[in-house]
Amino acid sequence: MLELALILALILANGLFAAAEIAVLSVRRARLRELVEAGSRQARAVHDLRSNPELFLATVQICITGVSAAAAAYSGEQYVERLSAWLAAVGIATDWSQWLALGAVVAVISFLSLVFGELVPKSLALRSAEALSVAMGPGLLALSKALRPASWLLTKTSNLFLGLVRDKTNFTEARLSGEELRILLEEAATVGAVQATSGRIAGRALALAELTAKSVVVPRKRIDAVEVHSDMDSALAAALATQHTRLMVYRGTLDRPVGYVRTRDILAARLKLQPPALSALVRELVVAPWRMPAPELLEQLLHDHCPMAAVVDEHGGLVGLVTLEDLLEELVGEILEDGAEESWLIERCADGGLILYGNAPVRDVNRDFGRALPETQQWSTVAGLVIARSGRIPEVGDRVEIAEDGSEFEVLKATAGQIVELRL
Repeated sequence: MLELALILALILANGLFAAAEIAVLSVRRARLRELVEAGSRQARAVHDLRSNPELFLATVQICITGVSAAAAAYSGEQYVERLSAWLAAVGIATDWSQWLALGAVVAVISFLSLVFGELVPKSLALRSAEALSVAMGPGLLALSKALRPASWLLTKTSNLFLGLVRDKTNFTEARLSGEELRILLEEAATVGAVQATSGRIAGRALALAELTAKSVVVPRKRIDAVEVHSDMDSALAAALATQHTRLMVYRGTLDRPVGYVRTRDILAARLKLQPPALSALVRELVVAPWRMPAPELLEQLLHDHCPMAAVVDEHGGLVGLVTLEDLLEELVGEILEDGAEESWLIERCADGGLILYGNAPVRDVNRDFGRALPETQQWSTVAGLVIARSGRIPEVGDRVEIAEDGSEFEVLKATAGQIVELRL
């Protein structure tokens, strides 16, 4: 019985280390930080283990491997010969009895190790990660320090072979993907752990990381601009005609942006007895490549205290404009005034359909109306999607099915070169 108790103790020790590994890596960082700030020495030990995952996990693996090897060796020594002798006594050939005894002992030890050394301890550790990690933290930290030389040797040896494939041991915790974080935010908002609006903004911030400047650009065809050498009367006419508070300023062609001018500055200058030249009112704007990630563009606009950026392609041609407001709308949604609808939405139909302008962004339609229209680099608007799927510019009355979303577009208004309005 003493031998059996020792084997079970080794299996339980294996389970303890397996549970410790799961518990330490599963405890929430935010909760761990709270405990550390509250002065918990045990939590500080867990924090130190999490800060050096290579050392911690190497220590755990050393202990698990050592305990498992000891259990296997001891059980083999104690029971294989006894079971082999018993099988031989009941008439089984000696050669067969030894193999059968070895197989039986391995099967039993493996079963006990999997159940009580892996599955049960890890399941319990996931349920009580905080309590278990805090309870075992100081002991595990001391053990990690004691086994540091062995951990260092194992890590260096592993890196020696991994270096052949240009890799190295790395146990640093994997980061959650953006999609996983969005799911967590949705769950938190559902149960009330996060305020719904805050969760929605956080989710949009994660989505912003996947966008480029081209994804949020106002295309050049819709840009209100004025030539830098225009007289003040022409500039005033442009300022009065636009619905925007700023105009892009260019030299000769839109592909040569020089800055922007505020419409109020034009109005104020025109009231003077001797109005200054338009060039004196021009302010610098950011010029960004169309592949620049949207978060980087937002950061640059904030850093430069600039409200807009000219987005250019690889040839230096103007793709369009991105304003600070455009980027903020990606975080908080359409910024509307006086109950206005989205600029690309014409009408909501009683049957649930939508009448849209052709320049409606596919991304916004998906986000605001829960659709699953396909998005690629080839198009960014619903008109572009419909043209791509039909292979031509459809005529009024044409219908185009979108298999991915199970929806259908009907062209309501079109010109020779573009789709103006559609019904979804």
